[in-house]
Amino acid sequence: MGKPATPDHPIHEILRRRWSPLAFSDRSMTPETPQSLCEASRRAPSSAHERPWSFLVATNDAPEEYDRLLGCLVEGHQVRAKHAPALLVSVAGKFDRDRAPTPHLRQRESAPQIRTPIGSFVFSGRWGRGFPLA
Repeated sequence: MGKPATPDHPIHEILRRRWSPLAFSDRSMTPETPQSLCEASRRAPSSAHERPWSFLVATNDAPEEYDRLLGCLVEGHQVRAKHAPALLVSVAGKFDRDRAPTPHLRQRESAPQIRTPIGSFVFSGRWGRGFPLA
């Protein structure tokens, strides 16, 4: 399903087809779906490589965690989201402007990429309990 936009100027096809759904299917999703979303967040650009985000994930397979996370949403969003097979809430920390600049940027750019482990910023229903990602 999609609602392709009619942009005023040329844009990438992925962006043209992007839309924000207001209704969700109650069909289950594969475990790979949240895994892919979290992996993409590890590779997303951020200012000074700060990546200040964390995520809480709850699936309808764990009703207590799902209901707790659903309860964090404003009432209007709860009505729409309660049928979604999973909830993913993102939380971002404030950027630290006083942090020292990254030293040896040229050496860092030529070194192999090392990513923050997903388990350090994706949590299952509550902080500190890692979401089961393979």
